[in-house]
Amino acid sequence: MLFYIFRHAPTLANEQGLILGATDPPATEQGLAAFADLAQVLARTLPPTVPVHVFSSPLVRAQASARILAQALGAPLELVVGLGELAAGVYEGRLRREALPLGRPLRQTWADRPCGGESMADAEQRVAEALAQMRRVANQGAALLVGHAVVNRVLVKLLSGWPDADLLRFVHPHDAMLLARPDQTMSWLDAEGRSGAGLPGKEPRS
Repeated sequence: MLFYIFRHAPTLANEQGLILGATDPPATEQGLAAFADLAQVLARTLPPTVPVHVFSSPLVRAQASARILAQALGAPLELVVGLGELAAGVYEGRLRREALPLGRPLRQTWADRPCGGESMADAEQRVAEALAQMRRVANQGAALLVGHAVVNRVLVKLLSGWPDADLLRFVHPHDAMLLARPDQTMSWLDAEGRSGAGLPGKEPRS
């Protein structure tokens, strides 16, 4: 079974450098148009005989992006609570450069839990349960997952075994999809047709 992992189309808050977490602003029209380009790249790539299911975080920015995918591929769409972004607690809605001086990440380790928020270690169980649910539905086809920057790190770890340390600062580009194969290898493809092994911006593991 193939898993294609997407990050939702960008929001104005993303462009402004705000920390979102579970805060739920809509994607921009420009961002959704760019996401549609990525959907078309996938539509040209997937064999027509492969059954496809689209699964989305319930947050509105992800839902709008997932509807574009579902329409481009003529696929059913299902909302999955476990794909929701990790809560950032007291940091939600704050400017990243002001809340986190000197470029410090919000979560410096896999187990870091922002006050009132969620760590990546906390999220592993709900994401694993979401993956099990999606496997039951999609079976041997292709599952297209629309998530968020941080929850997608957890997805990559569970689907590929990529080390925590390598994922801590990985930021999933809005314009690239990740492909996780059954043998745990990963590759990526972006809206301009560029592709590579591993994760975008990171060398493949030896």
